[in-house]
Amino acid sequence: MRWLDGFMTALFALAIAAQYNDPDPLYWMALYTPPLLLSALAFGRRFRLRPTALAFAVYLVLALYWAPALRQAGPESLVGWRMATPADEEVREAAGIALSALWLGVLALRARRARA
Repeated sequence: MRWLDGFMTALFALAIAAQYNDPDPLYWMALYTPPLLLSALAFGRRFRLRPTALAFAVYLVLALYWAPALRQAGPESLVGWRMATPADEEVREAAGIALSALWLGVLALRARRARA
């Protein structure tokens, strides 16, 4: 799993860098920072249960809030780098939050196991 921890650390770092040209970059950079830091800790085998579980709970609520954008999305919304419509932007943001929540859930389970 260490390779996956490293991959996800790099992925969240890339997600933060990609927000530079976003209309609201600071919000999204801040949103991808906790998954980046917790992934980096996991890569170093330094699991932290409480912060990871708290982050998972927050991102799960955010993912549920953004879920309607994913349900209404067509496959064209996630293909390509250019934003064709504001709805495409919403879909990509919702997908990023959902991925963050999923990964933080995985990290929380692993942190719980490491604690036992």
